[in-house]
Amino acid sequence: MIVYLFTLSHDILPIDAGELATVQYSLGIAHPTGYPLFTLFGHVWSYLPIPGSVIYKLNLLAALFCSVGVFFLMKTSFLVLSNPHTQTQRNKSVRKSDKTAIATTLSNNLQPLHYWMATCVGVSFAAFGTTFWAQSTGVEVYSLHIALLCAYIYTLVRFYQHPNPSWKELTLAGFTLGLCFANHMTSILLLPGSLFLIIYKNKKIATSVKSLLIWMISTGVTASLLYVYLPVRASTQPLLNWGNPVTWENFIRHVTGKQYQVWMFSSADVAKQNFNLFLNNLPNEFSFIGIAFLIAGCIYFIRKYKPIGIFLMICFLFGVIYSINYKIKDLLPYFLISFISGAMLMSGAVIWIFEKVDTFITRPAFSWLAIAIPVYLLAFNYNKVDQSTRFHIGDYTRDALQSVPSGALIFSYQWDILISPALYLQYVEGISPDVLIVDKELLRRSWYISHIEHIEPDFFSGMEVEKEKYLSELIKFERKTKFDARILQNSFEQLITTMLRLHYDKRAIYIAPEVLNNEIKNKKDVVLPDSLKLIPQKYFYRLSGYTDYLAMEDINIPDIRFPMEEDLFTKSMKNSILTVLTDRLSYEMNLGKQKEATLVFSMIKSIREDVPPPPGLTLTSP
Repeated sequence: MIVYLFTLSHDILPIDAGELATVQYSLGIAHPTGYPLFTLFGHVWSYLPIPGSVIYKLNLLAALFCSVGVFFLMKTSFLVLSNPHTQTQRNKSVRKSDKTAIATTLSNNLQPLHYWMATCVGVSFAAFGTTFWAQSTGVEVYSLHIALLCAYIYTLVRFYQHPNPSWKELTLAGFTLGLCFANHMTSILLLPGSLFLIIYKNKKIATSVKSLLIWMISTGVTASLLYVYLPVRASTQPLLNWGNPVTWENFIRHVTGKQYQVWMFSSADVAKQNFNLFLNNLPNEFSFIGIAFLIAGCIYFIRKYKPIGIFLMICFLFGVIYSINYKIKDLLPYFLISFISGAMLMSGAVIWIFEKVDTFITRPAFSWLAIAIPVYLLAFNYNKVDQSTRFHIGDYTRDALQSVPSGALIFSYQWDILISPALYLQYVEGISPDVLIVDKELLRRSWYISHIEHIEPDFFSGMEVEKEKYLSELIKFERKTKFDARILQNSFEQLITTMLRLHYDKRAIYIAPEVLNNEIKNKKDVVLPDSLKLIPQKYFYRLSGYTDYLAMEDINIPDIRFPMEEDLFTKSMKNSILTVLTDRLSYEMNLGKQKEATLVFSMIKSIREDVPPPPGLTLTSP
């Protein structure tokens, strides 16, 4: 937890952090599959009297969740490794309180300290691996997912090791699995291994059926009760009501993540590409020594703890197989079940070495080496994970919102670096709340039309015909019934054109650079109304019907604290800003505005210092 606090973000992170923080704070509905447990936890936590902004408190909760995950992973690994009856007699176990029995029956004269050290080494490969550790730095559903996955594995192992388990052990395991499902549906990856372990424990068919029924009922009831939150809360029309799961149809579509299913098992090429991503990332997760430990741990578990070893390897393999067939950008967190089960297997490799190294001199030496491995992992991955000095997402979105006049409309689909962070800044921090950002891609979902009307009831006034024509075909598409793709696309384009035309007379309208470059220039999806053109401003292009010079509205140099090391989001942000400013520079120079052009060039230099001045620009003090 202390280490995680040092790398914790103090502001908004990219992708879904802004949306999820807004949902937690306002008790809204998040993107599929809804994440009710995550929302409820975050809502209560966000109102605790903890110093700092709401986003900082919710980031802090993510660090706490991951630390809880480490706690349960430690307990589980030690429970498996230190219990000699797990190795030999499945129907007997040593009570937790019977420390003397454990100390006297451990193989090869190993002491509990050796098992704790092996556990520390194995778990550190997960806790300080880049993907696991990254979830502790900011708001994301995977942090709670980690805590619940590890808690469930612990309860299932406790059931397996109990000499005569009653319905209570299985009910607890099922309850914990139900909590997992109420947070993230990839919990389904736990089912194959769990089925194996429960059946293996019982042997008899009748007993196995009874145990499975208790486990499944407990899981289903727990998850179902928590998912009731979605339709109940949706019926109150919260600020953010993704999918509007108030009807049975919308609820099922939302909980099953139906809109994402087109990205599942799409092609062999995707699977191959993602599998290469997994393999190439393993050295970052485990380091090369960790990969060797993983292989050795699999062998050791099969020899000494075969049922639990098979359970862990099933979880590992199903995590890999499922994830490599999912075509999304933020893929690595889907491998978390593999990294967690792999870390437990690695603990077995360390114990194996302790058993082989049995002299007084070499065993303490290896003990020091075992302590050094977590320290090495911490140092090796620290800079890759550290988010404590990254403020550029929040800086950019705040300045972008404040660069446009009150009541403006921004048309974009920069979800990761603009729209998602803006949800938090506008609805939680109250920055430019009257600026409306319309996400072009979310307009392809019927619930989003209702969302816009909820924010601005008169937004579609004057375009009712276009809206109804589009919705009638869109709903057919969402229900997978017969629809006309040509009518759907044409009505989509007509709705956007009418929207821009009608709102041009009411408010300032801004088009984001990705819309201009990918849609307008390619005459796809977005067609500008006749006689209107785009004038580059600071971050966006303003829709204008004027032929005269239009001055720059925000002349302040962008004050964005870019990190030293650029990631994909930083590069995307810089490219977006530079695209608009470069066009603005050309606009000023074409009209002979040397002083204004110099100011714009200074803005460009604040983003990228190595940009040379264009020919014809006379550099003067702006």
